[in-house]
Amino acid sequence: MPARWNDELTCKYVELYKEHECLWNMNSTLYKRKDARQSALEEIVRKMGLENFTTEDAKQKIESLRATYQQESHNIDKPLSSEAGLQDVYKPSMKWFTLMTKVMKSGVLKTGTVNSELITSF
Repeated sequence: MPARWNDELTCKYVELYKEHECLWNMNSTLYKRKDARQSALEEIVRKMGLENFTTEDAKQKIESLRATYQQESHNIDKPLSSEAGLQDVYKPSMKWFTLMTKVMKSGVLKTGTVNSELITSF
């Protein structure tokens, strides 16, 4: 697995991840089925087509993306709690952020809230 992924590779991964509700939607009947999640990860690994990219790498990658997403969401929400002006609103530079927002908003994850008005403006 490449140590650092470019935006194109990360966006491809998030799109593939989004296709498999069993990995992120706690309301999905398949979410609690380990075999379904494993199968989904195997398909993602296959479609990514990366040398030495395993299902364990796929799990670690999504954990990393979720953590980064949470940090970026916090940076967006932080000025909203103060009296900062609209020009002071933080805008993430990662191209995959909007894609990840679609996953986070469409599923039920154990995550913080995100200001949808700000995110859809990217």
